[in-house]
Amino acid sequence: MLTQIYPTYVWYISFERVVRHGQIVTAAGVSSGIGIDMALQLAAWEFGEDTSKAVQLILEYDPQSPFDTGSLKKAPAPLIERVREVLQELSKQ
Repeated sequence: MLTQIYPTYVWYISFERVVRHGQIVTAAGVSSGIGIDMALQLAAWEFGEDTSKAVQLILEYDPQSPFDTGSLKKAPAPLIERVREVLQELSKQ
């Protein structure tokens, strides 16, 4: 959606929660943005998946979203359009 509102920016779109490009690692989503998902992925890359899973268990990190509309792939078209309109209106301010 932001690509349509800000078309002059360069965008690299990925639907992955954690993306590694050389030495750069980025994360998306609220839990990834806070760093939990990215930290678990970094632990898996550095110390192995079993270690990362153990850390997840120690943290008791078990995300369970109340809704399944957290991506453009899953959200219904009317909701996407509504959000697009709100973002466009906000970009004018």
